Amino acid sequence: MTQHTPPADDARDSRSDDLERRTRRRDDTEVRRRSMDRLFALSAPIRFTSTPFAWQHGADLYLLVNDWTGWVLAELKFVPSGCHYVEIRRTSYRWPREAAGVLLSRTLVLGEATSRQLARDVTTWLETTRDHRSSLPLDR
Repeated sequence: MTQHTPPADDARDSRSDDLERRTRRRDDTEVRRRSMDRLFALSAPIRFTSTPFAWQHGADLYLLVNDWTGWVLAELKFVPSGCHYVEIRRTSYRWPREAAGVLLSRTLVLGEATSRQLARDVTTWLETTRDHRSSLPLDR
């Protein structure tokens, strides 16, 4: 039985194609790894000193809480493919009215009824959370 060997040019092309595919695969893997590293760096845990206010609209989740840095508003987006949330933005405010005002401003595009309901929910939460009038972090 004789075995057919490809001409030298075909073998060289085949090896370069294989090398190119492996390099591309390695580059894609590296890009994905770096992207995940950035996501994890953004998603540092929030340490609560009070019960957080959570409000979800579609894939968006908003958290409002009084923690050791002040009043924090965090915005997260649900990623269905990974079945997890990715933090989009986190900002600290000195006063609860500032944080609540920013949260309410984010809902203005959703309509008056949605904004009014959120305003009622935030007001109820602020009335029931401890230290809701405090602008400073809780003493430890």
